[in-house]
Amino acid sequence: MKKLISLLILGSFVVLNSACSKVEKLEKNMDNMNEKTNEMSKTMGEMSEKMNETNGKMAKMVSAIHDQQIVIPYKEFLDEENGKVISPVPFRLMAYAEKFAEAATEQEFVKMMYLHIKEINEAYPSKSVDDNGAELPYSKKEVARINNEKLARYMALSTTAAFASDSLINEMIEKEIYKEGRFKQTALEVLMLRFQGLRDVFLNNSLLSYPLSSVGTVTESVLYSSKMDAIAKLPFASQIAIKTKGFLAPQEQTEEKLNPSEMASMWKSIQLKAELDCKVVKGASADPAKDQADYQENMSNYSSAMNQIKSYLDSWKK
Repeated sequence: MKKLISLLILGSFVVLNSACSKVEKLEKNMDNMNEKTNEMSKTMGEMSEKMNETNGKMAKMVSAIHDQQIVIPYKEFLDEENGKVISPVPFRLMAYAEKFAEAATEQEFVKMMYLHIKEINEAYPSKSVDDNGAELPYSKKEVARINNEKLARYMALSTTAAFASDSLINEMIEKEIYKEGRFKQTALEVLMLRFQGLRDVFLNNSLLSYPLSSVGTVTESVLYSSKMDAIAKLPFASQIAIKTKGFLAPQEQTEEKLNPSEMASMWKSIQLKAELDCKVVKGASADPAKDQADYQENMSNYSSAMNQIKSYLDSWKK
């Protein structure tokens, strides 16, 4: 009996030792797992920190690129040399106007417009003084230079407004006009400038000054005119106007109030020119199949443009 009890006790110790050994191994494995988890958490934290640092650097780089896209064309607006030839269109300013319009946010765009409209109206260079410190009137040469700089700035604003995307203009209308923003008056003036730029720079003194002899010229005329049409049909069109007061005699001030009915004559002019000037013909390449395909595509685009013109024209007959 004693032997049996001894064997049982011994067996219990063996089992207990084995269990303890397993518990110790399990605890050791758990410690190893916790250590690895901590190491992994630390590594993930370091990776996250590096990602945040990289994202910060990327954000700064993107911001710097954006600033360059804004600042470079803006500086060119101020370059007197670029404003010397502005008739019939501001040739040297157009590329910079397009780049600024493409890169600017709505707030950058409308603030720039506000500042330069205000500059045209109110800013003048310092006058020369005599020996007693009294201001001397501007000379004829100085007057001509001041007026030309102001007119060049005005043309740059008009062209920039014309180049602005529909989405930017719609955002400006929403924020500044419908929601009574800080620059509501500026936004109304910008819409008049856009209308003028599209009409005078893009159409009358460019596309429409030549025959509309290709499908491309017809479709582009429709594109620009449709942007004007959208302005003319705004519910607050009667408020759209611009008036300057900063030009010196003998230069007259610029003043225009939007005339929506002007669009009917614009569409009619484009329709007549497109019908008269544009003759779609087949190509004469070495590939007759390609010529036929191009011809069909050109005819389709021409027909589509002419249908759009008719639709717009009819909308003004109601």
